[in-house]
Amino acid sequence: MIKEKLELAGNLTACVLRKDAIGIERYYFGEFFFLDNLVSGEATACKNSRWELSGITRNFEEGVTERLTIYEDVLHYSLSGYHAKIELNPPSDARKLERALLLQSEGWWLCILFEKSRGLFELCIVGDSHKKSALENAKRYLHSHETLSTLRETKFRALLRKTKTRDRFKLYCWYVLLSNGVKTKHPVLKKRFTMPSKYSFRHQWLWDSCFHSIVLSLYDVKLAKEELENLFLAQKQDGRIPHEIFLSKSACKRFWGVDDFSPWTTQPPVLAVSVERILETSWDEGFAKKAFKVLLKYDEWWNKKRDEDFDLLCSYHDPLESGWDDSVRWDDVKVQESPHGMYPVEAVDLNCLLYKQRSVLSHLAKRLGF
Repeated sequence: MIKEKLELAGNLTACVLRKDAIGIERYYFGEFFFLDNLVSGEATACKNSRWELSGITRNFEEGVTERLTIYEDVLHYSLSGYHAKIELNPPSDARKLERALLLQSEGWWLCILFEKSRGLFELCIVGDSHKKSALENAKRYLHSHETLSTLRETKFRALLRKTKTRDRFKLYCWYVLLSNGVKTKHPVLKKRFTMPSKYSFRHQWLWDSCFHSIVLSLYDVKLAKEELENLFLAQKQDGRIPHEIFLSKSACKRFWGVDDFSPWTTQPPVLAVSVERILETSWDEGFAKKAFKVLLKYDEWWNKKRDEDFDLLCSYHDPLESGWDDSVRWDDVKVQESPHGMYPVEAVDLNCLLYKQRSVLSHLAKRLGF
């Protein structure tokens, strides 16, 4: 149990309760839907708050109980013992049905179903790639808080049991990593991957996933390899592995101005470090061959595209490629006329990582007999 933690996440779904009052402050469904101040009730003092694997329960004065649970992409929220005014604040483009709201974005549907009776308010939100499934599941689970909370708790207890630790802090760290995992239908993101945060950074990043895979290799090597598979699949024809892979193409276009799921940038080349760690944990010749081809092509891209003066030192072209996004080390080289970009910088850390990448490639080539 954790006191006063107000965030809860499922698959693409994540939610934050209001800090000092009854209601839902923020709701997220990947990069497709964001609902701000969705549910609000009249302020009353919170007596206690409990965050558990099954969900969040808060008890307020005058016998009011607020509960939130999320299982996969089904959210259930309820208020019992509450007789005051409750406000639902949907976006203006929501289609209104009887006791329901429907939204659509890039092939995804969001159904918000609610019911208010004497002293009880229940709300169910379901995100799905099919309109019919979203509507049917919202109806199915509208009165099923206990079922959903049990499913959620069972899932995470099973996941955490594999960690083989009883240390509460370590268990919570594992929970954060595992609960940030995502499986979804997507043209590029075909494998399970880990979001850095389901509240802020809601897609896949190159070097973030490399670090995630190193830790996951201590838990489940199969998950660790899957974490890198999308990066392999996202590799461009010229060999570049993108900096990030957006869930939403329109979100990528808004930020980067490109009609793609990925921008023109890359990130620090730590993929080889991750591959090496995974193969040290459990050798897999098929994975090793696949990784070797990807890394070799990626290394060739660095040589061809990022060594402008042919001195065998490669350069970053944007602060966001470096992992030091807002560092003062880039202040003198930023291109002020553009929101993105800087003059080429032959960063020491970049070239050290490329040296490591070539060392891993050399080792793999020998072991694979190339």
